[in-house]
Amino acid sequence: MALRLDSWDWFAAERQDILTRLWQGNVRNLLVLTGDLRSTIMASAY
Repeated sequence: MALRLDSWDWFAAERQDILTRLWQGNVRNLLVLTGDLRSTIMASAY
């Protein structure tokens, strides 16, 4: 099993809580903005 630290794999209860609150609160027109950290390394081979 691969360990993915950038996923919700470790937050099942928290994810369910958010979804439940959205559903029970009758939230409409939800907009979610998300992103991640990317690193780029450039090198020249001689």
